[in-house]
Amino acid sequence: MSGFQRLKAFAKSPHHAWLALMTVGVGIATAEPLYAIIGTAAYALGWVFGPDTSLFKKWLQKKQSIHTEAQASQEQYDFAQQRMKLYRSLSHPLQVNYDILSGLAAEIERDLRESPSAAQSLAVDTQLHQVDALMWTYLRLLHTEETIKNHLSRERSEELPARIREMPEKIEKLEKEITALEADGSKPGLLETKRRLLDSQRERLGMLEKRAAKLEESEANLELAESEQRRVVGLVKLLAGELQSASQDAGSFSRHIDSSASQLGQTNEWLAQLDELELDDDIEAFPQQVANRVGFAVPSGNRNPPPIPTQGTRQGRSKQRE
Repeated sequence: MSGFQRLKAFAKSPHHAWLALMTVGVGIATAEPLYAIIGTAAYALGWVFGPDTSLFKKWLQKKQSIHTEAQASQEQYDFAQQRMKLYRSLSHPLQVNYDILSGLAAEIERDLRESPSAAQSLAVDTQLHQVDALMWTYLRLLHTEETIKNHLSRERSEELPARIREMPEKIEKLEKEITALEADGSKPGLLETKRRLLDSQRERLGMLEKRAAKLEESEANLELAESEQRRVVGLVKLLAGELQSASQDAGSFSRHIDSSASQLGQTNEWLAQLDELELDDDIEAFPQQVANRVGFAVPSGNRNPPPIPTQGTRQGRSKQRE
């Protein structure tokens, strides 16, 4: 904190209020000009030495600590709300996938807490923080899959390839009509309308081709999101296996958990840059402070109900019997 900021804090502190009361206030209360001058001089000296006293420094440090803790708690709460929002946006099968991996992550947390090295609380908290980051990446990948699938469902229903194949024939027909009208020259109004229609059809074809290209890109992004999900699942299973093995090689576990951050660095960058479907631009990065863990569990009350099976189908009847 700079000297100017410390003076501003001193001006708002109870120490300044008491200083003003006991110097200027007392001097004015005496109704004696000399005492008022002495009080004012003492008040000025208080501004010189007051901000450097240990009493004020302790008060200021405590106030800053309270503010920092409150800010961290608010950020932790906001992040938990954001995680809950992403979880609720998932379909029931994807929520089940997250719950399964969350259960495995809970086993990792339990094994870490019960391990002989748990006495090194900072190291364990750091490792658990990295597990939380893995689960956050997995949740974002599930959310990305859900959003892309919804987008693909809408785009595929419009049968873009078939519409694109039809457009060149329509454009060619219009071009021939315009050529004939230009040769005739007797219908300038109709000619102008046909030209505008030709421009509109060409622009429409261009937009359809761009949408088709985006569709292909979305399909590739979906495949990548699913592949990255499998990679995260495999990594969490590897970590759980390291802890549950008979040898319990702490060094091996530490190497794997440390490498997870670098392995998923590109994944998190890709998720941050993925804006083709406007995937919740307000999604924040994972908190970097180890001291305030955000965890990975989502309250069960936020889970979406499973889809109701169709009663008229054989599959629906078999599920009902089960």
